[in-house]
Amino acid sequence: MRAAWILAAILLLGLGLRLWGLSFGLPNTTCRPDESTLVQRALAIGAGDPNPHFFNYPSLHFYLLACLYGVYYIAGNFAGPVAFETQFLTDPSPFYLIGRVTGALLGAASVWLLYGIGCRLGGRAAGMASAFFLACSFLHVRDSHFLTVDVPATFWLLASLLCISRHSEGKGIRDLLLAATLLGMAASTKYTAGLFLISLLVASWRGAAGGRERLARLSWVLAITGAAFVAGSP
Repeated sequence: MRAAWILAAILLLGLGLRLWGLSFGLPNTTCRPDESTLVQRALAIGAGDPNPHFFNYPSLHFYLLACLYGVYYIAGNFAGPVAFETQFLTDPSPFYLIGRVTGALLGAASVWLLYGIGCRLGGRAAGMASAFFLACSFLHVRDSHFLTVDVPATFWLLASLLCISRHSEGKGIRDLLLAATLLGMAASTKYTAGLFLISLLVASWRGAAGGRERLARLSWVLAITGAAFVAGSP
């Protein structure tokens, strides 16, 4: 019970640090130039053009933001697209805050994911320490305040690594395939997350009983990772 309270305190600390000052700079939109790129591309997608016409980043986070803006459009009870556009031109703060809140929540959730990984690799004490250090990590906290792809990509990547660690404990092939899906989503959020494919391939190789099974697992993992990547960045 005591450990549960400590973990809850760490998670609340991580969430609080990421939500505090979330409106920094607004309505000035130039404090982090990357934010404007993401907002404008997502709004263009929501307006009916599914092609982001920008490939410095993969497209998954653009589509996620477009969906969130769609929810905002419906929940905000706007009179129509013109009123929605007027809101953006008058005060774009809500659009930036939607993306920032999403990043902050994914950043706080990453603390919990790292706790799970730490527990499986080194025990509960290692999990607690890992969660605490990420909760207070300056770079992670800072980037969780802005609408960028780094923190969301880290979230998907940690979720994939957690599934890999579960698979390594003998939890079955389902965790391996889920890890492949999540890794594809991570790479479809930020390309460099794809470098962790080697971890997934090693887990696939070590978890198989023989040569034929290894080839089958590697094939499935590569196919699912690629499919998840392409689904997010068609």
